[in-house]
Amino acid sequence: MVKLCFHVSSISHFLCCVFVSSFFVKTLVCQPFPRPDQIEILLAFKNEFPILKCDFRKWSDSKQKTKSWTSKDVKSFDGVVFDNDTGVVTKLDLLGACLSGTLRANSSLFRFHHLRKDSRIYYNDFTGHIPSSWANLTRLESLDLSGNQLSGKIPHELASLSFLEYINVSHNKLSGQIPQSTQLGGQPKSSFEGNLNLCGLPLQESCFRYHTPSAPEEHHLKPPKREQVLNWKAVAMGYGPGVLFGLVIGQVLYSYKPVLFYKLFRL
Repeated sequence: MVKLCFHVSSISHFLCCVFVSSFFVKTLVCQPFPRPDQIEILLAFKNEFPILKCDFRKWSDSKQKTKSWTSKDVKSFDGVVFDNDTGVVTKLDLLGACLSGTLRANSSLFRFHHLRKDSRIYYNDFTGHIPSSWANLTRLESLDLSGNQLSGKIPHELASLSFLEYINVSHNKLSGQIPQSTQLGGQPKSSFEGNLNLCGLPLQESCFRYHTPSAPEEHHLKPPKREQVLNWKAVAMGYGPGVLFGLVIGQVLYSYKPVLFYKLFRL
């Protein structure tokens, strides 16, 4: 009997150990191991924006996410999603991350060629133009740049992102015509609102009001025919009385002041 209890107890301990081991193995397997080059790119991107300015009026939950990023701790990369199998960055959620400055065309951000899911960097303080380098991220499915200080035109290169399903550039300082393409033209109007000088579909604002028709240069150089006729009439009307007036003055001088007349005309 004692022997049987010993066997039952051993089996239960064994099963318990198996369960605990499998739990830890599963946890380790599910924990993503980012590639070293991805960590390097993330830290380079962090260094591009050393000044962090939080605007809680834009986003009350603003947080300096990149400040905690460090190569010593994978969990420190707040807002970053790594692929479990390959270790590449597939998503950047930097909503209200207090990032401030110009997003340059050669930014480290555009080296994340596997970026595809919900790339959200809205409610920050980015300035300057939207870089056409976004077109290098060919797998991008979603892009939200709203609530920044971006200016200039929307680059036509974005129309080449064939996987892009959603884009939002509202509440910036953009201008010009919205590029017409399947990816951009099918977006809701709310994705482009809040830009005073932006025009074209899906907005109701027409772009024609920004183009003033140019008149031919001939109209400025050559007066109309009717105006020419009127000018000649004015000359003729002034010429006749002028000649008559001159003859009258000459006759008066000749009659009453012949000496003065001879001196003037050397007769």
